Amino acid sequence: MRALFAEFIGTFALLFVIFLVANNTNGTPTQLLAIALAVGLTIVCMGTAFGPISGGHFNPCVTFAMVMAKQMDVARALAYWVVQALGGIAAVFTGAFLLGEFGEAARTATSLSRGPGVEMVAALVAEALAAFFFVTVIFLTAVDERAPKNGALYLGLALTFGILAIGPISGGGINPAVGLALSVGSGKWDNAVAWAVGPLIGAGLAAIGYKGIWSKAD
Repeated sequence: MRALFAEFIGTFALLFVIFLVANNTNGTPTQLLAIALAVGLTIVCMGTAFGPISGGHFNPCVTFAMVMAKQMDVARALAYWVVQALGGIAAVFTGAFLLGEFGEAARTATSLSRGPGVEMVAALVAEALAAFFFVTVIFLTAVDERAPKNGALYLGLALTFGILAIGPISGGGINPAVGLALSVGSGKWDNAVAWAVGPLIGAGLAAIGYKGIWSKAD
């Protein structure tokens, strides 16, 4: 239960920050940079805080990768997914409540969507690649016993560069819990396949790469 509560709080914090920063910077040229930095800093702080308790996943694709790499059993992973989804959705509606009369409009405006003219397949591939990089960094800086012990610093940096790179293409979710929470809040599901399937594919490939290549002794 401690681990599940940690995952709920960590995912809540992540979506709370994303939702409010996205609304605070709506329409500004620095919005993407602001969101990328906010996500990265949140992961550094919450991941370092809750890493020893739950692993600091806050992301269903990370949990999926841990199952594939035999670092976690399926039953525990399913419980993680439930609390991650609930934490993210709760954060969006809490953020909207804090905005008062503008809350409903903020939820409607805040969604994870593809860039103009971007096809679903391109968005899915972008999400998969960013998730692959992110989860590979997790395995080699947080999971592997040979990894340097720097908390969640590199995880936050990996998400920051991932969002900056693919944000204009797919929305830069790199996390099915982010896509789910923002879609539930906004009622817009046009990018559902890209944010749900893409990160899982990328995370699965990262797990295969870790177990098959990077975890092997020299």
